[in-house]
Amino acid sequence: MRGRLCVVLGDKDFILTKGEVAEFDTHLPHWFGNVDEHPVEFLGILGPQGERVHIKARYRPDAPHSL
Repeated sequence: MRGRLCVVLGDKDFILTKGEVAEFDTHLPHWFGNVDEHPVEFLGILGPQGERVHIKARYRPDAPHSL
């Protein structure tokens, strides 16, 4: 919704910006946080449909695991 969101899913990091989404099984270890010192705002919806990972963002192998 606002800012840049770092999403860690298992051993992969993703940077999501406005308009991008991530859908994944919540059994997969995951973490959300802001990418930098600027705040991030996102909407999380939990439901039974998240049975497999669907990512619509660019993979960032250099993104940090902890911010």
